[in-house]
Amino acid sequence: EAAALLRSALSAVGWSTVHSVSRSAAANASCRCPVSRAIARHLHDELRAPWRTRRKLEARDDPARDAKEDPVARAVEVLGGRELFDGKVVDVQRATTTGFARGRAVVEGAAGTLELLFQNEHLIARLNDEIIVTTPDLIMTLDAERGEPITTEGLRYGQRVRVLAAPSDPRWHSEGGLALAGPGYFGYDTPSIRFDG
Repeated sequence: EAAALLRSALSAVGWSTVHSVSRSAAANASCRCPVSRAIARHLHDELRAPWRTRRKLEARDDPARDAKEDPVARAVEVLGGRELFDGKVVDVQRATTTGFARGRAVVEGAAGTLELLFQNEHLIARLNDEIIVTTPDLIMTLDAERGEPITTEGLRYGQRVRVLAAPSDPRWHSEGGLALAGPGYFGYDTPSIRFDG
């Protein structure tokens, strides 16, 4: 119930609040109650993980950047994921309902057709009518050349994209985690499918 409330609140006010919540949790980590301190420290660490990943990818001394290596391959390596697809966006349909940008994007490439279903974030990737990855694992679209992330709101017809999948925290794949962030929570009648197939 608390997680659903937090998800609703963050959808309403935006994820920029995560930074201030994280800072508050860090401040509370010094309190005297061991349980509160442990919870605050865990919350702070969990909320800071995306920033740590971004710093790794943007590091000025990053060997991939210096050697002009493929930035998408570097993202796959840092995230411990895999590349799902490479192609061109040929259709995007979206509508905002109950605080979510809901819709689908279709990407065509040499491997066929990839359909991405989203509600603010990508939740399901379907390749040639077969679901290959679902939430709670992460599905991301990146600019094919620069490796920059493209949000669901930023997807446009004609963009060249590469689609990645990466593992979520294993706790999201527990029974309780799937109840809060699995495909069924978002109204999809499909079991959870891990990023690595």
